[in-house]
Amino acid sequence: MRYRKAKIEDIKRLVEIENLSFNYDQLNNRKFRHFIQKGHSDLIVQIEGKQITAYGLLLYRHGSSFARLYSIAVHKDFYGQGLGEKIMRELEFFVKKHNRSVIRLEVKVSNNNAIKLYKKIGYVQFSIKQAYYDNNEDALCLQKNLNIKLNIIN
Repeated sequence: MRYRKAKIEDIKRLVEIENLSFNYDQLNNRKFRHFIQKGHSDLIVQIEGKQITAYGLLLYRHGSSFARLYSIAVHKDFYGQGLGEKIMRELEFFVKKHNRSVIRLEVKVSNNNAIKLYKKIGYVQFSIKQAYYDNNEDALCLQKNLNIKLNIIN
């Protein structure tokens, strides 16, 4: 298993994973292209053999110690193999490389599998957003302190 930043030629597979994973707020070709080319994000793909099995999208705001996990998805053919946890660990590594100390995310209150995974690997709830998703479902706001020293320039 290996990880790398997504490339333009990965977009077709990323859209496939996205469409199999979500039926709301989906990323499309244009949005994936934007995030691949944008400077304040990391779109990371997980590769098994020659096939992309999962992706995670991190967003960064200049001057902030936080990173936001905007989206994460594992291809349905690879469910139940622990790939979600593996890519989460890799995404945390990328966050640390950007000298960010906290990673935050939102997750549907009904997404029990994702909530279980996030809590297992150290994420804690800090808030809830009412009617956050298109279907008016609430979102749990979770975060994890990555315990790194920031390079602060005075």
